[in-house]
Amino acid sequence: MIPYLDAKSDGNIRVHHLTPLATKDSPVLVFCHPTGFCGLTFASVSCHLRGLNVFAIDIRSHGYSDRSDVTNWSRFANDIQSASQEIISYCKTKQIIGVGISSGSSAHILNAANYQDLYLGLYLCEPILVPPGTELKDRQMLADSAEYRRDTFSSRDEAFNKFSSRGPLSMLHPSALALYCTHGFKDCEDGVTLRCLKDDEKNIYLSGGGNKVFEALSSIQAPTNIVYGQFSKTVDAKRAELIANNISDARVEELAGAGHFTLLEQPYTGANSISIFVDSLFN
Repeated sequence: MIPYLDAKSDGNIRVHHLTPLATKDSPVLVFCHPTGFCGLTFASVSCHLRGLNVFAIDIRSHGYSDRSDVTNWSRFANDIQSASQEIISYCKTKQIIGVGISSGSSAHILNAANYQDLYLGLYLCEPILVPPGTELKDRQMLADSAEYRRDTFSSRDEAFNKFSSRGPLSMLHPSALALYCTHGFKDCEDGVTLRCLKDDEKNIYLSGGGNKVFEALSSIQAPTNIVYGQFSKTVDAKRAELIANNISDARVEELAGAGHFTLLEQPYTGANSISIFVDSLFN
């Protein structure tokens, strides 16, 4: 079993320690997952990292964390802050490197805007934000897809076989998908069912239109990588440049061979990119 810490936000927030053998003086990296996922999927990435002390958060209503209000994205930032304080106390350090995908990146942005001294650096894959004038119909489409998503399977194997054969999760690396099917589901009478309830996923998408993430960009002080997937239909080079241009110290990077879920599609390539970014913070 992977060791973990528990932090207190509105409810219990699970913090997985993915590198329990790391030395306490190693730089601390904190992963935050996309909507509907869970922190332990990042074990597919952390296994390729060296010299880092790596943690992954289960945001509220996901994974092994308690279910809480998901209608205001600032509360996801509260979860990260609570988890970060627990991590800092455990590691006896002062700063973290934040890594996120999609809404997980957005949560790091909101937290970094409020706690500028907490972050040594930010590696943000395809953050979800709403620049002025953005059309919000995609949010409704995502909410509709969540509402009608199949959430229960006879077994984790059935879920894996279904997701790997079609749909956006078929783009995940098999190791990331296996971790998702293992830890993103819980046992139930009919087999296994999603830990992130469909109503919660739907409400996260619907509330995303007013998440205030774009407005928070200018408050970020830490060196930042804005990363987009080569084949992504969510964030392209133009959108990534727009995001980076609103941060004082940011650069843009394309992750080869990846779509929207970036690191979870190309974990080795992603880990190498993260390592290069971390090295740049110290050189």
